[in-house]
Amino acid sequence: MKLRRKIAWALGYDLLRIRKSSSAEALVQRFFERVKPGLVLDVGANLGQFAGDALSAAGNHKVVSFEPLSSAHDVLVKAARGNPRWEIAERCAIGEARGTTKINISSFSGSSSLRPMNDTHLKAAPTTGYVGTEDCEIFRIDDIGRKYIRPDDRVLLKIDTQGYEKNVLDGATGIMDQVVAMQIEVALVELYDGETLALELIKSVLDQGFSVFAFCNGLGEKKTGRLLQADVFFIRT
Repeated sequence: MKLRRKIAWALGYDLLRIRKSSSAEALVQRFFERVKPGLVLDVGANLGQFAGDALSAAGNHKVVSFEPLSSAHDVLVKAARGNPRWEIAERCAIGEARGTTKINISSFSGSSSLRPMNDTHLKAAPTTGYVGTEDCEIFRIDDIGRKYIRPDDRVLLKIDTQGYEKNVLDGATGIMDQVVAMQIEVALVELYDGETLALELIKSVLDQGFSVFAFCNGLGEKKTGRLLQADVFFIRT
């Protein structure tokens, strides 16, 4: 083993070539090279982490971000200011039906959800407990998304909604014929009450004519090493 890697391991890190890495950032780059989307619908944008990776990927695609949490939405609006390729939709949640709802606000904004958080999540990430709620509008993506999608767009749909991913997909039936790829966060065990777990969610996507392109590990349990969440990258077959 080379000395520099021994040193990195001693410090708790590893060294990998970026082209071989399975990190989310590296996978996104390869994903975009393969898919070549014209439009990215960033559902559950949080503070723009995925949007930043998407905009740095090769291509001239546009990104539209959707975020229901008011504090995070404010951050997105400021971050996208002056960027013609990045648009922030009105503050809203995305689901299977039009209406109003409440979002549970986590002390870690990325864990905020329309669903109740359960003990498994709290034990794995104790600092993510809910600290409040706020009202927000909820739309189907095939309704609100239409204002951004051109007839010839190749759409990449990214969904990271903390247990609400299946609801988003159920509200995307009207645009699915233009969706050529998806990146979806899936749960291997229930972290939010009532969420659809990975095997069922993946099967529902495969049944719509997609195949799995890659996986990327997400949240895990520190004590056991058990993986709790992952991102799955899909490409239309």
